[in-house]
Amino acid sequence: MTFIATAVIYILSTIGLSYLVSRRESTGDFLIAERRLGAVPLAISLSTSWLGGGSLALMLTLVIDDLPAYFFLASGCLANLLVYPLVVKKPYELARKHGWTTMTELVNGALGPRSGKYVAVFVPILFFSWLLFELVGSGLILSNITPLSYVQSVVLITSVICLYLLLGGFKSLVRTDIIQFALMLFMLIACFYLAKDAPPIDFRAYVTNKPGLSVNGFLAGFFGFFALQFTESTVWQRIFAARSAQAAQKALLGTSVLYVLSYGTLVALIMLAAALKPGTKDEALFAFVAFEALPTWLGALFMVSLMAIIMSTVDTVLFIAAQCFSTDVAHVARKEVVNPRRTIRIATIALTLAVLGLSLITQDIKAIFWFFVAMWAALVPIYYMFLPFKHPSDRSIFYSLLALSAVIASLYALGLYKEHYVAYVFFAGLILPKVLDWRPGQAA
Repeated sequence: MTFIATAVIYILSTIGLSYLVSRRESTGDFLIAERRLGAVPLAISLSTSWLGGGSLALMLTLVIDDLPAYFFLASGCLANLLVYPLVVKKPYELARKHGWTTMTELVNGALGPRSGKYVAVFVPILFFSWLLFELVGSGLILSNITPLSYVQSVVLITSVICLYLLLGGFKSLVRTDIIQFALMLFMLIACFYLAKDAPPIDFRAYVTNKPGLSVNGFLAGFFGFFALQFTESTVWQRIFAARSAQAAQKALLGTSVLYVLSYGTLVALIMLAAALKPGTKDEALFAFVAFEALPTWLGALFMVSLMAIIMSTVDTVLFIAAQCFSTDVAHVARKEVVNPRRTIRIATIALTLAVLGLSLITQDIKAIFWFFVAMWAALVPIYYMFLPFKHPSDRSIFYSLLALSAVIASLYALGLYKEHYVAYVFFAGLILPKVLDWRPGQAA
């Protein structure tokens, strides 16, 4: 009963906050919070955007079975956050000047209409896959820590998130992220409580003879995720919502600190729980923490904090996916959206129903994860938009994107992607546009 009461209070709070925001919300607020967000709310919003049900379910497996692989992945993302502030000023100023609100619009304006059209079609596929990944993981976790079944769990999650996104849009999404982040901090209390009863942790057992502790593991983890995060649309959405380029830079640096805090806390929590209940490697570990390892009041708060983690990413991915499917496509096609708020709301409902149906068909969290990460690597050629000097032609970048998509899809279908993709794909993505621009007799 304690959990039910706490969960109801949390859900009603997020819906109520979205409703209050929507009463004074302009179209600019709905799309990009009128570009008035400061460094602190941006950092909090960013730090909650990548930690969801899917990533948490995957983290369970990686931390227990292959800690080096997870360490490389997380450290690559952290390194990216430290480098990001060096490159965001020019894209931010361009977006401010031209009124761009998404990464697709940035690519279209900075590299050309062919590249923009490709991204407008490709990114929605990626975000739909990411949304499915997070929803399946969320359903698996919630069905283990509550009396709800998997089906009931995914229906509840999608219904609540869809409702408060329909009410408030991007501005309310950022506001609810603050509530969700506050709840995530309570995980620290759970860690301290578990630590008093947990036996000493054998770190060597988590590292020795693990597949991730290899050159391929390093490339796929550190190098791969350092590279992929530059083309992450949710990051650009928040950068463009900042009140200034300096605020965006400070937010990214602040996010790196919060990233270490939140992910470090969850890794410690998983290792402590695994030490208390050895042999458990799935979402049941969270149920053990909530119902057996913690007192009733803390267990209820722990479960609601898990709900906050789940919703903090699903809502972001759903909103950005809806925007990709609606206003992004219209922008690249040079069509004016008369009522973008209504258009995104319709896309939100359609996406919610589609991903809900697919989540009932498949629950293979690892297969979904590697599919969308594999395909994300095909966006590497758009890195040229960061260069301060002459870019390759729009035509060459477009055909590079197309070729990389085909190659990566083939590698994935053959089961070779995880072992061989990162270095080859990354360097091919940077070299290929220049090769396609080269003509006989032209200097290399």
